[in-house]
Amino acid sequence: MKKLLRDLITQLGYVLSTNGGRVWYVYCWTEDDGIYFCGHKHESIAESMKCLVPDGGGFIRAIESGASRSLNEVESKEFVAALKSMPWSCRK
Repeated sequence: MKKLLRDLITQLGYVLSTNGGRVWYVYCWTEDDGIYFCGHKHESIAESMKCLVPDGGGFIRAIESGASRSLNEVESKEFVAALKSMPWSCRK
């Protein structure tokens, strides 16, 4: 079931406010009417990448303190490293 990213932020608002600002990761993609996410609360980038569709035009976002943000430099490096472990990767 598709959900808008802002719905995720609303749903996680309580969790984020009570878990010390932990960061969650979500797989996202765009369609004509908005940004959608996988609906899971992934605790790592590698875990969120299991939802990633190769060549699907999707991306991973971080949810921190109730706000969606791009991956930072450290997280981007984790993303690139995790690409090698994906079952569809040609970089094994």
